[in-house]
Amino acid sequence: MPDPAKQLQAIYIAGFEIDTFERFPNSLGLRKGNCIALVQAAVDGLKIIGQPGWRMGELLGVLVERAGQRVFQAKSAQLAERKIWGTCSLTPHSPTAGGCGTPPVAML
Repeated sequence: MPDPAKQLQAIYIAGFEIDTFERFPNSLGLRKGNCIALVQAAVDGLKIIGQPGWRMGELLGVLVERAGQRVFQAKSAQLAERKIWGTCSLTPHSPTAGGCGTPPVAML
């Protein structure tokens, strides 16, 4: 069974920042640049909550399609994916991750 403390150490060594959020008191944000994934400790180690996204202040922008364009949406704020694609410091994980991949699977 993976030890969450060892997982967090490996994730930090891999270059991720570890953030906390008042809105999500039982989770941690694993971030590179503004790309972020929320995780929560579980019996079998850290688990990703929802989909990775783009940090927009204290909010997590999720990738959605609006008017034929892929944008990161957080409440009423939107950020076009094409404007930030080159600034995301994570390796693309999947077409739906929008260039904001997740921490390496071996770490979670």
